[in-house]
Amino acid sequence: MAALGKMAAQLMHELNNPAAAVGRSAEALVEAYARLGDAAIRLAGVRIDRLTGPTGETPRSALAGADREDELGEWLERLGVPDHWELAASLAGDRWTTQDLDLLVEGQSRETAAALAEWVGLRGLAGQLIREVRVGASRISELVRVVKGYSFLDQAPIQEIDIRTGIDDTLLLLRHKLDGVDVVVDYADDLPAIEAPGRDLNQVWTNLIDNAAQALANTGELRIRAETVNDGVAVSIANTGPPIPDDVLPRIFDPFFTTKEPGAGTGLGLHTVHTIVNRIGGDVEVSSGDDGTVFTVRLPLGGG
Repeated sequence: MAALGKMAAQLMHELNNPAAAVGRSAEALVEAYARLGDAAIRLAGVRIDRLTGPTGETPRSALAGADREDELGEWLERLGVPDHWELAASLAGDRWTTQDLDLLVEGQSRETAAALAEWVGLRGLAGQLIREVRVGASRISELVRVVKGYSFLDQAPIQEIDIRTGIDDTLLLLRHKLDGVDVVVDYADDLPAIEAPGRDLNQVWTNLIDNAAQALANTGELRIRAETVNDGVAVSIANTGPPIPDDVLPRIFDPFFTTKEPGAGTGLGLHTVHTIVNRIGGDVEVSSGDDGTVFTVRLPLGGG
């Protein structure tokens, strides 16, 4: 286990280095590309102040955005600009309008106007791609941080745990499973830290939130509440999915018990939750009805 943890830590380190390098390069590329564009326009003898101006507002709906793209695409097509539909999307994304383009090419020959409009479209497209690279690199770095913190690599088995960080990181990792779900998180202001094995506790949040996501099936609400109770912390994870049948509830934490189709589940997820929470010195219970299902985990401040 120690060797596996060391290998995972090294992997996280190796992933973070190139992600950080890509992020720094993307930041520098944004400035360099802007300067390159301005220099090209000056070299061509076109007034740069013509390029200061997309004046359109961000479309209020997808339909309004599509209408603007159609207008820009037709404008570019009439001028004979290659790949006009692709460039129309980038111009619309940068809030250009056909009125802006009319002002941009005013007084230019048709050939120069087409070249200038194409250049502006390509410049916007490249800028958008650079931003996507920058955001992607940032997200990779963030996920590396989350995974490293989530696994508590290179740390002792028992740590002082901030419940909020563990839950937030778990929600980030399971974000793709919560598409379409309204997630509501409520942390008490006086929520204390607890002493517990972080890796195991994160497995509890993973199993419970994943279980809720499956019950919700991309619709409904997931509500998470953490508060101080007596000498510990209580975390409730509630979902508005279908209720658990009465004959299933008493067996919900039994090992290998599952209501899923064969091959769709092992029946160990909730049993693992029960085992970990009890080992820490806490308890977990479940209630279910027409309003949904609530799992409540109570943990002592000092661990088990």
